[in-house]
Amino acid sequence: MSGSHTDRRERAFALLARLDPQAPTRVAASLDALSPELAELVLGFAFADVLARPGIDLCTREMLTVATLMGMGTAPGQLEFHIRAALNVGVSRETIIEILLQVAVYAGVPACMNGISAARSAFAAHDKGRGAGIKEETPPGRKGQACPDGGSKKGAEAPFFHGAGWLKPLPAEDGVPSA
Repeated sequence: MSGSHTDRRERAFALLARLDPQAPTRVAASLDALSPELAELVLGFAFADVLARPGIDLCTREMLTVATLMGMGTAPGQLEFHIRAALNVGVSRETIIEILLQVAVYAGVPACMNGISAARSAFAAHDKGRGAGIKEETPPGRKGQACPDGGSKKGAEAPFFHGAGWLKPLPAEDGVPSA
């Protein structure tokens, strides 16, 4: 494999540009300086092969990525990038805060605290970037909705995601939610 620009590489960078318009230039320069194959193999797999799959929308994928990176606690640079990317594709700050709280419960307070630091940096960079051509995919005023479509789904999974019905509380016995 050479450093040529393959279709897979171009698809990966196109998706990366949706997350942050300035990222492809920086990432290509960084990876290509080390090895021309890195962008093809690493970004090709992550972005062209996995993130671009049709089963989960990009907004939801970014929320999953943020939660996973927070829980891991070992990738602060990627966490900050993906928080900014989540904001760029329409995830609200309120939803990022809710993800922080969820991570505190299941991954621990230290992971949440690291996430808080990354969120502060990402929020500040996102605010600064708005003047640099970064445009959110969600129109303002979508407070309370995690994704631009409000979580609605089409296709086979539609019966499970009708409106906000999936947000209904779980039935409880003696005040304890059932699993």
